[in-house]
Amino acid sequence: CFTEAIRIRRLLLGERAIEVAEALVHVGRVCQRKGDHFDAISHFKDAIGIYDNTNDVVSKYGVKRLLGVSQIASGSYEDAFTSLEECLCFQESVDSSESTEWANVAYDLGMAKAKEGLIDDAVELLEKYVYLKKQRDNDSSSMSHALFQLGLIYSKTDVDRALTLFEDSLAIRRGLEDNE
Repeated sequence: CFTEAIRIRRLLLGERAIEVAEALVHVGRVCQRKGDHFDAISHFKDAIGIYDNTNDVVSKYGVKRLLGVSQIASGSYEDAFTSLEECLCFQESVDSSESTEWANVAYDLGMAKAKEGLIDDAVELLEKYVYLKKQRDNDSSSMSHALFQLGLIYSKTDVDRALTLFEDSLAIRRGLEDNE
């Protein structure tokens, strides 16, 4: 069904039409939600190829972030680091490293770096994410995850700090459950 929609758009609008890229992103997101990250990666890369030939850099880097998330899920950490680091640089040039968009990419990259054992990088990114989110939206599930991951990292070196982070994470999680 979705593949057919992309095929029709390509026939009617051409291979490089923005509408084709949008359809590819939509299908990639569906694949991502289903856990089919290899197909998601393929669709996101095709969409980025189209956006490379346009002036729509905001959409391009939005798709690069989605690509990075699927690369993480598929275990392609080096590729994910490249995709997400490009997104961080873009967000910093457009909004600054104080923006919500930058923080969200920093979260993805920080979690990936933690999984790969790049602890110093992970701590730097996740602490900046937590700092920025506390200023805006302190009760999201990603905030809880970031605090928990930092707690895991600190549990090896600073148990008191780790316990505080775990408690903060749990408090947010409880608050989210109460709001459901």
